[in-house]
Amino acid sequence: FTLKNLKKGLGRLLFGEAGSGSSAQITNSNIKNFIIKHIGWNSESEDYAGSENDLTEVQSAINTDSYIKAALDKTAQLVMKSGYKFESDNENALEYLKGRIAMMEFGTSIPFDVLLDEIARNLVYYSNCFLVKSRIDKIQGGLQAKPVLGKKPVGGYFVMDPTAVEIKRDKNGTVSGYKLTGTEEQEFKAEDVIHIYVDRDAGNSFGTPRIISSLEDVKILRKIEGNTLSLIYRFSIPLYQMKIGLPETNFMAT
Repeated sequence: FTLKNLKKGLGRLLFGEAGSGSSAQITNSNIKNFIIKHIGWNSESEDYAGSENDLTEVQSAINTDSYIKAALDKTAQLVMKSGYKFESDNENALEYLKGRIAMMEFGTSIPFDVLLDEIARNLVYYSNCFLVKSRIDKIQGGLQAKPVLGKKPVGGYFVMDPTAVEIKRDKNGTVSGYKLTGTEEQEFKAEDVIHIYVDRDAGNSFGTPRIISSLEDVKILRKIEGNTLSLIYRFSIPLYQMKIGLPETNFMAT
C-alpha cells in the first residue's frame, strides 16, 4: 500500500484512467451508484422550506442601512480584487474550458466576470448563492460536450435570488428539488441547481448570513437616532438644562 497506488486506484474509479474500462466512469446511467445516502438529518418534513434565517430581513437591512450596504459592498469587491485565472497541465483541456466559457458568455449575454461578481455578492450578502443550469440541445462553436446529471448539456448559468429560493429534501435529508417562489413559482430538479454556501450550521439547508447577529444592534441604534430626530423636530432649538431654586439653604429645588 502506497500513496502512489492509492492515487492510481482513485483515478481508475472516478475517471476511468490507467486503462480501466468505461464501466468505472461516472455516467448518467450509473450516477446513482456513486451517490452516498445522507444521514444525520433531523427533520421529518419532506416539503419545500426556505432559509432558517429571514433572508428578506437581511435584504431589507442592506437596502435601507447605508453602513451595512457600504461594508458588504466593500467586502464583495475585495473578493475579486486579485482577479482570477485558469491553470492546467493539460493545454487541450484549458483551451476547451476557455472556449466553453466564451460560448456561455455569447449565449447568455452575461460576461463571465459579471457572473463571478454576482456569485461573490450573494455569498457576502446572504452566505448563499444559487446557480440554475439552462440546458440546451447542442453546444455551438464546434465544441463537443457530453451531458452529466441530465439529458442535455449545460448552455449557461443564471443566479437566482436567494431570498426567494426554497429547498426540498427527502426523509434522509438528500436534496431532491429547488423552488423559486414569486408571482410564478418555478421548480427545478436537484441536478439543475448548484447551491454554494458558507457558514452553514449542521442540520440547516442554508448558510447563515454573517450580519444576522448584528441586526438587532442596528435596529436599536436606528431607533435611538429616530427618537433624537423626533426631539429635534419638536423643539427646533437646542435642549436646555434648567435648575429651579436658589443656592441658599431651604431655597433649592425639590
